[in-house]
Amino acid sequence: MAKLVGDAGLAAKLERAVDRDVSVLALTLDERHAICASLGEHPPPGLGDLRATLQQQLEWRRASGL
Repeated sequence: MAKLVGDAGLAAKLERAVDRDVSVLALTLDERHAICASLGEHPPPGLGDLRATLQQQLEWRRASGL
């Protein structure tokens, strides 16, 4: 996943989370947008739920005016 994002800082953050077996990771709005954009409309196998979750969070924030 980390190799899919175009941002070296975000890729490093994701790689550290995987290495440390982190189950919850705080992401900024920009990071969420970057991950969703990297995954595209048809994410690689195993990453569809991640994209769907991030997309729902972004839509909720937008609808809530946040």
